[in-house]
Amino acid sequence: PMAEQRMAESIHQTDQGLMTHLSPEVGQHLLERLGEESEKMAQAGHQPVVICSARLRSPLRRFTQRALPQLAVLSYSEIPAGIDVYASGMVEVPGGDQDLRGE
Repeated sequence: PMAEQRMAESIHQTDQGLMTHLSPEVGQHLLERLGEESEKMAQAGHQPVVICSARLRSPLRRFTQRALPQLAVLSYSEIPAGIDVYASGMVEVPGGDQDLRGE
């Protein structure tokens, strides 16, 4: 998805490893939407999981771990062959063609 590609483009290296560099507004919106979708999954009896590219996995986990510690973040390559995966929702980031970093 375009949102995942745009988030991957916002990744930069820090002393703590790769991190996303999002504007506060985009970051807050993303956490709210992930929280809403996580709650829906939990209420349906499922473990909340986000699946993303391998490049985005670690920075996205760092970004969500304080606000959403129950949310598992996996890359597509971490899902074993033969495991059926069903999407229960999709989270988009706001802003259309705007820079996610707010610059």
